[in-house]
Amino acid sequence: MVGFLKVFLQGVLYVVLSPLIVATLAVYGVYCVFVFIYIAIRSVIVFFMGGTPLGDLPEDVEAKRILMQRAETQADPTQTLANAIAQSQMQFAQNFYAQQNNQPAEPINEEPTTEDVSVDEEVKIEEYDDGLTD
Repeated sequence: MVGFLKVFLQGVLYVVLSPLIVATLAVYGVYCVFVFIYIAIRSVIVFFMGGTPLGDLPEDVEAKRILMQRAETQADPTQTLANAIAQSQMQFAQNFYAQQNNQPAEPINEEPTTEDVSVDEEVKIEEYDDGLTD
């Protein structure tokens, strides 16, 4: 009997609370629709005004700050090169490469070797003997 009452009271509780749950979900759904419409209209307006609809990211803010600093340093002719390099955080690449071996190139051997000649020509070379070699 106690088990039956427990199950029965849970059913009554669900029947009483289910309209409240449905009403809460309906209010939340209406809120989400209004937020969707607001963000869509706001994004379109901001886009056509030249901005970013979702705002600037931290990387964008940092990039704008760096560009403003560079524009200010280029506009200030009194700034010396040493100060500009000291303030800059850029690293410059090496533009030249030191040659390791300064020795002149070996002369090219103009005499053909047996490796440069095909088998047929090798035979012709052997057949031609002027008798000057031992």
